[in-house]
Amino acid sequence: MYREIRDPVHGPIGLCAGELAVVDTVTYQRLRNIRQLGFAEMTFPGATHNRYVHGLGAMFIAGKAFDAVFRDATWMSSGVRDRLRQTVRLAALLHDIGHPPLSHAAERMLPKLSAVNEVWKSETRQATHEDMTLALLLWGELSDVIDRQWNVLGIRSVHVAALIHADFPMDSPEPFVVQGRNLRPVLSQLVSSELDVDRMDYLLRDSYYTGVSYGRYDLDWLVGGLTIHTDETNDVYLALHSRALLTFEDFLLSRLHMFLMVYFHHRTNAYDRMLERFFETLGTDVTLPGGIQHYVETDDTSLMELLRHHRSNNWADRILRHAPLPRVVDLSGPHEQAAQSVIDYELRRIGVEPEWITSHGILSKYQCRDTASLPLFVIAERANGKTEAVLLKDATDLFRRYRDSTVLVRLHTAETDRDIARSVVSRVLA
Repeated sequence: MYREIRDPVHGPIGLCAGELAVVDTVTYQRLRNIRQLGFAEMTFPGATHNRYVHGLGAMFIAGKAFDAVFRDATWMSSGVRDRLRQTVRLAALLHDIGHPPLSHAAERMLPKLSAVNEVWKSETRQATHEDMTLALLLWGELSDVIDRQWNVLGIRSVHVAALIHADFPMDSPEPFVVQGRNLRPVLSQLVSSELDVDRMDYLLRDSYYTGVSYGRYDLDWLVGGLTIHTDETNDVYLALHSRALLTFEDFLLSRLHMFLMVYFHHRTNAYDRMLERFFETLGTDVTLPGGIQHYVETDDTSLMELLRHHRSNNWADRILRHAPLPRVVDLSGPHEQAAQSVIDYELRRIGVEPEWITSHGILSKYQCRDTASLPLFVIAERANGKTEAVLLKDATDLFRRYRDSTVLVRLHTAETDRDIARSVVSRVLA
């Protein structure tokens, strides 16, 4: 069986029978009711798209990216190529299945990791959506579906998990070793890195549905520039032809601008803060269910039902009435932001409760090499006709030009306190 799904961003997206079986699970269908951008709909009315279609888009790009990366890999047999390509597509499709309601907005409601599975019973930290993705993939219905549907190709759910999380422990690297080359690094980078199919899809998709132009870039040229670099230990990493370097820079800048203009919009962030305050009033005992059978029953609708159940709560009521905390002022630059503590003190002294919302926009984690576990390379062509692999940070001065993160500091208060808060800010900054 083969089916095409019409996507407004990429056009027809084809799915084979095995992929359809995965998409038709309760676990994946749940993503129809998880909005991609959470409360962004309150700012950008068109932003009602969900993680269901984002997963399909990421899978579509993953197939194109795999073909580009291994176009010259004559050492890879057709059988191995089919197996690895399908594993990458499945990893891209399923990389977001663990998101809580409203995506990132409800992260603080995730349960303790010990409540998710016996394997993690000694863990004391809170689960992340990445943890929930692993749990749903390894111990839920998806594990049986993947193992059954892809038995012929030798694909297991643990192989998919290993590409979604580069540090996921495996008994043996053998599934990703081909002719002595370890392909797990590059395959993982296609799914999760600074140049992954997740970002490639959500930038274009979020731009389309919010109606802004910031997130647009040349997808075909960027994907066409992908290749590989094999180091001295035969580990294979993702690389980019130098001809596509400017497109990659545009890709990074597009993402930065989307954060500053869309993801960090003051109105959307105000809703996020109100939801956070609502959760705080419920106490630490109220969380999303840890058991995966119950977790898949939680979605945006169930969260809205929770808010309606607590309508008497001020924060729940404000969210349901579409009444975000009004923004008083943006503190621009280090001079004004240095006055935040003084402003905070003066406001509290006269009985005004300030809500400070701070956002940090950074161009790329490759600016901080300690946070980038898998390096990205650029294949540079020299004047003598030879090629050389250089680290991304050494191939462009973009990181130097955007060395510092962009910090947005915003003050919000209740409507009744807005005018007096503005006068306090003006007096302090004067």
